[in-house]
Amino acid sequence: MFVFILLFVLAFGVFWEVLEFAIATISPSLGLGTVLTQYGLEDTMLDLVFDTVGAIIVALWGTSHLNELVGSITTRLESG
Repeated sequence: MFVFILLFVLAFGVFWEVLEFAIATISPSLGLGTVLTQYGLEDTMLDLVFDTVGAIIVALWGTSHLNELVGSITTRLESG
């Protein structure tokens, strides 16, 4: 479960960076101002580092929370 949560959060972070790049590339062609600004490769890499730290925190918390939730539901279903 930890690995699933970790990879899911990391994948969303990568998706966001791709979306940020696409919007920054397409918006000048459409004559729009940039809603999301991409400051370069260093900014993207720093964002991904913080995404990784956040993903680890979320995966740790989510794993313990979901394990407790599953145990609670299992106990209720077995007793009822």
